[in-house]
Amino acid sequence: MKKILLVLPALCAAGLSPARAQGDWETFQPPLPVSFSVQMPAPPQKLGNQTEWRAQDAEGRVYTVAFGYYTEPKITDPNAFMKMMVARLSANTGSKTAYTWFFKYQYAPACEFKLVDVGNHQVGVGRYFLLNQWFYFLDITAPDQDFDADGAKQFFDSFRMINPALKGFQPGP
Repeated sequence: MKKILLVLPALCAAGLSPARAQGDWETFQPPLPVSFSVQMPAPPQKLGNQTEWRAQDAEGRVYTVAFGYYTEPKITDPNAFMKMMVARLSANTGSKTAYTWFFKYQYAPACEFKLVDVGNHQVGVGRYFLLNQWFYFLDITAPDQDFDADGAKQFFDSFRMINPALKGFQPGP
Protein backbone atom coordinates (compact mmCIF):
# COMPACT_ATOMS: atom_id res chain seq x y z
CA MET A 1 0.00 0.00 0.00
CA LYS A 2 1.32 3.45 -0.90
CA LYS A 3 1.90 5.96 1.84
CA ILE A 4 2.69 9.64 1.63
CA LEU A 5 3.64 11.76 4.61
CA LEU A 6 2.29 14.98 3.12
CA VAL A 7 -1.16 16.47 3.22
CA LEU A 8 -1.80 18.54 0.11
CA PRO A 9 -3.38 21.90 0.86
CA ALA A 10 -6.90 22.81 -0.11
CA LEU A 11 -7.56 25.90 -2.17
CA CYS A 12 -8.65 27.97 0.82
CA ALA A 13 -7.55 29.01 4.30
CA ALA A 14 -8.93 31.09 7.15
CA GLY A 15 -7.67 32.94 10.19
CA LEU A 16 -4.11 33.57 9.01
CA SER A 17 -1.81 36.34 10.24
CA PRO A 18 -2.11 39.82 8.79
CA ALA A 19 0.14 40.44 5.80
CA ARG A 20 2.98 42.83 5.24
CA ALA A 21 3.64 44.93 2.16
CA GLN A 22 4.99 42.90 -0.77
CA GLY A 23 8.45 44.48 -0.51
CA ASP A 24 8.66 43.56 3.18
CA TRP A 25 8.40 39.79 2.92
CA GLU A 26 10.22 37.65 5.46
CA THR A 27 12.33 34.55 5.00
CA PHE A 28 10.84 31.47 6.60
CA GLN A 29 12.84 28.35 7.51
CA PRO A 30 11.16 25.60 9.55
CA PRO A 31 13.06 24.09 12.49
CA LEU A 32 13.44 20.63 10.96
CA PRO A 33 16.36 18.31 10.07
CA VAL A 34 15.70 18.34 6.31
CA SER A 35 14.83 21.89 5.56
CA PHE A 36 14.24 24.73 3.13
CA SER A 37 13.86 28.48 3.15
CA VAL A 38 11.31 30.62 1.33
CA GLN A 39 10.08 34.22 1.46
CA MET A 40 6.46 34.67 2.55
CA PRO A 41 4.27 37.80 2.76
CA ALA A 42 3.39 37.24 6.43
CA PRO A 43 4.52 34.97 9.26
CA PRO A 44 3.29 31.51 8.25
CA GLN A 45 1.21 29.32 10.52
CA LYS A 46 1.86 25.60 10.86
CA LEU A 47 -1.12 23.41 10.05
CA GLY A 48 -1.66 20.90 12.85
CA ASN A 49 0.95 18.16 13.09
CA GLN A 50 1.75 18.40 9.40
CA THR A 51 4.90 19.66 7.73
CA GLU A 52 2.87 22.38 6.06
CA TRP A 53 2.73 26.15 6.63
CA ARG A 54 0.47 28.90 5.22
CA ALA A 55 0.57 32.68 5.08
CA GLN A 56 -1.98 35.10 3.66
CA ASP A 57 -1.29 38.48 2.09
CA ALA A 58 -3.42 41.62 2.53
CA GLU A 59 -5.55 40.74 -0.53
CA GLY A 60 -6.39 37.25 0.75
CA ARG A 61 -4.01 35.26 -1.47
CA VAL A 62 -2.80 32.13 0.31
CA TYR A 63 0.82 30.98 0.14
CA THR A 64 1.52 27.39 1.17
CA VAL A 65 4.80 25.54 1.62
CA ALA A 66 5.14 21.90 2.66
CA PHE A 67 7.31 18.86 2.36
CA GLY A 68 7.09 15.15 2.90
CA TYR A 69 8.85 11.87 2.45
CA TYR A 70 7.26 9.43 0.02
CA THR A 71 7.75 6.01 1.61
CA GLU A 72 6.89 3.58 -1.17
CA PRO A 73 7.40 2.61 -3.86
CA LYS A 74 10.82 4.02 -4.75
CA ILE A 75 10.38 6.91 -7.17
CA THR A 76 12.22 6.01 -10.37
CA ASP A 77 10.55 8.48 -12.78
CA PRO A 78 10.31 11.93 -11.14
CA ASN A 79 8.24 13.49 -13.93
CA ALA A 80 5.68 10.67 -13.87
CA PHE A 81 5.47 10.95 -10.07
CA MET A 82 4.94 14.73 -10.14
CA LYS A 83 2.39 14.39 -12.95
CA MET A 84 0.50 11.88 -10.79
CA MET A 85 0.58 14.29 -7.81
CA VAL A 86 -0.76 17.16 -9.96
CA ALA A 87 -3.57 14.90 -11.19
CA ARG A 88 -4.44 13.91 -7.60
CA LEU A 89 -4.47 17.53 -6.43
CA SER A 90 -6.62 18.51 -9.40
CA ALA A 91 -9.09 15.70 -8.72
CA ASN A 92 -9.19 16.40 -4.94
CA THR A 93 -9.96 20.09 -5.48
CA GLY A 94 -12.34 19.74 -8.43
CA SER A 95 -9.99 21.85 -10.55
CA LYS A 96 -8.74 21.53 -14.12
CA THR A 97 -5.03 21.48 -14.92
CA ALA A 98 -4.24 24.46 -17.18
CA TYR A 99 -0.57 23.54 -17.68
CA THR A 100 2.27 21.43 -16.33
CA TRP A 101 5.93 22.37 -16.90
CA PHE A 102 8.88 20.15 -15.93
CA PHE A 103 12.34 21.58 -15.25
CA LYS A 104 15.39 21.23 -12.93
CA TYR A 105 15.94 23.40 -9.84
CA GLN A 106 19.04 23.12 -7.66
CA TYR A 107 19.81 19.99 -9.73
CA ALA A 108 16.53 18.42 -8.61
CA PRO A 109 13.55 17.50 -10.80
CA ALA A 110 10.82 20.12 -10.52
CA CYS A 111 7.36 20.78 -11.89
CA GLU A 112 5.23 23.92 -12.11
CA PHE A 113 1.49 23.64 -12.67
CA LYS A 114 -1.62 25.76 -12.73
CA LEU A 115 -5.02 24.59 -11.51
CA VAL A 116 -8.22 26.45 -12.30
CA ASP A 117 -11.55 26.01 -10.51
CA VAL A 118 -13.89 27.82 -12.89
CA GLY A 119 -17.00 27.27 -10.76
CA ASN A 120 -15.46 28.88 -7.68
CA HIS A 121 -13.30 31.38 -9.63
CA GLN A 122 -10.09 30.14 -7.95
CA VAL A 123 -6.61 29.83 -9.42
CA GLY A 124 -3.73 27.90 -7.91
CA VAL A 125 -0.18 27.85 -9.20
CA GLY A 126 2.21 25.43 -7.56
CA ARG A 127 5.62 23.89 -7.78
CA TYR A 128 6.80 20.45 -6.76
CA PHE A 129 10.44 19.58 -6.15
CA LEU A 130 11.62 16.01 -5.80
CA LEU A 131 14.92 15.04 -4.23
CA ASN A 132 15.19 11.27 -4.02
CA GLN A 133 12.11 10.41 -1.93
CA TRP A 134 11.76 13.96 -0.45
CA PHE A 135 8.91 15.92 -1.91
CA TYR A 136 8.63 19.72 -1.55
CA PHE A 137 5.45 21.66 -2.40
CA LEU A 138 4.82 25.40 -2.90
CA ASP A 139 1.46 26.87 -3.85
CA ILE A 140 -0.24 30.23 -4.18
CA THR A 141 -4.04 30.33 -4.48
CA ALA A 142 -6.31 33.27 -5.08
CA PRO A 143 -9.57 34.29 -6.66
CA ASP A 144 -8.97 34.41 -10.42
CA GLN A 145 -9.33 38.23 -10.55
CA ASP A 146 -6.79 38.76 -7.73
CA PHE A 147 -3.96 36.43 -8.75
CA ASP A 148 -0.59 38.20 -8.36
CA ALA A 149 2.01 36.94 -10.84
CA ASP A 150 4.75 39.13 -9.30
CA GLY A 151 4.04 37.75 -5.82
CA ALA A 152 4.05 34.19 -7.16
CA LYS A 153 7.39 34.83 -8.87
CA GLN A 154 8.91 36.25 -5.66
CA PHE A 155 7.60 33.27 -3.66
CA PHE A 156 8.83 30.63 -6.13
CA ASP A 157 12.19 32.28 -6.87
CA SER A 158 13.02 32.60 -3.15
CA PHE A 159 12.66 28.86 -2.44
CA ARG A 160 15.89 27.07 -1.46
CA MET A 161 16.41 23.47 -0.41
CA ILE A 162 18.87 23.72 2.47
CA ASN A 163 20.03 20.08 2.70
CA PRO A 164 19.76 18.69 -0.82
CA ALA A 165 22.81 16.42 -0.35
CA LEU A 166 21.14 14.22 2.28
CA LYS A 167 20.50 11.38 -0.16
CA GLY A 168 20.35 8.60 2.39
CA PHE A 169 18.49 10.44 5.16
CA GLN A 170 15.03 9.10 6.02
CA PRO A 171 12.65 10.41 8.67
CA GLY A 172 12.35 8.55 11.95
CA PRO A 173 9.26 6.56 13.00
